[in-house]
Amino acid sequence: MTNRFPWVHALLASLPGVESDFKPEWGWTRYKVGGKMFAAVCKNERGEDFLLTLKADPVEAELARAAFWRVFPGYYCTKHCWNSVYLGDPGADWAEVTAAIRDADSDATGEVPEGLLREMCVRAHALMAKTLPKRLRDALL
Repeated sequence: MTNRFPWVHALLASLPGVESDFKPEWGWTRYKVGGKMFAAVCKNERGEDFLLTLKADPVEAELARAAFWRVFPGYYCTKHCWNSVYLGDPGADWAEVTAAIRDADSDATGEVPEGLLREMCVRAHALMAKTLPKRLRDALL
């Protein structure tokens, strides 16, 4: 599988006040701000980056799911305010995605533009940062 978005880890790590860790039992690299997770990059059974899960505004989350085939309700997260994005090429792994995670009945056909995915990452960070106490938030933003 080829990761179509190899820059994801670098972008998430570069956001203000971000800490990350790897949760081996889940296969997730978690990205947090103020101790609260806003993003995770999930590995598949082969150790490849497979999914990007992002905090999202519920309305924006629904719109992205309706428009882009790579985007679906957050994997192992609250579905209304988290989205997951398939990072790999559509091909051999697509059956794995539809069988285990994505609603195979979805009719979304669009490809997520790289600029929009970058913006989704930044927005996920901002959404979680604004929930922090003012003293922490002011230091970050």
